Amino acid sequence: MTNVYLVYYLDKYRSQTKRLKGWDYSSKMMYFITICTKNRYPFFGAIRKEICCLSDIGVIARDEWLRTPIIRRNQRIILDEFIIMPNHIHGIIYLGDGIDQRYANPDGGNQFGRQSHNLASVIRGYKAATTSKARRINQRFAWHTEYHETRILTYQALENIRYYIRTNPKRR
Repeated sequence: MTNVYLVYYLDKYRSQTKRLKGWDYSSKMMYFITICTKNRYPFFGAIRKEICCLSDIGVIARDEWLRTPIIRRNQRIILDEFIIMPNHIHGIIYLGDGIDQRYANPDGGNQFGRQSHNLASVIRGYKAATTSKARRINQRFAWHTEYHETRILTYQALENIRYYIRTNPKRR
């Protein structure tokens, strides 16, 4: 279960974080990611007959997601099932560049990998690339500041999440 705790910065609480305290987000792991648009505005398209018909911005969001492993080759990213919905994206991403969490920090040293090679940096890069191109079409385009991630720990969980992603438009 993910803990929620406040981030203390410059003598005040800045925001809550849902990141798992102590987890190395650069370690080898599959994650289920959800990233929403600001105020859940449907920039990416519309659902018609249980299919998400992508807008021009939705096409950008899809194409940038597919470019993620190409742009960040050194992180050995593998994309699995994903879907662009009118106001969010769901995706499964495997980070393969880090160390296996089972073997992390054996001597009590720094347990975290390079911050440029972790899940947050991947999401940050994806959001920045999508925003840059999307604002050429609509200056109001914006992401929600946070994203949601869940570590995928079992094969059954992976299959359940794949099913959820594939059937997401039918539940709208």
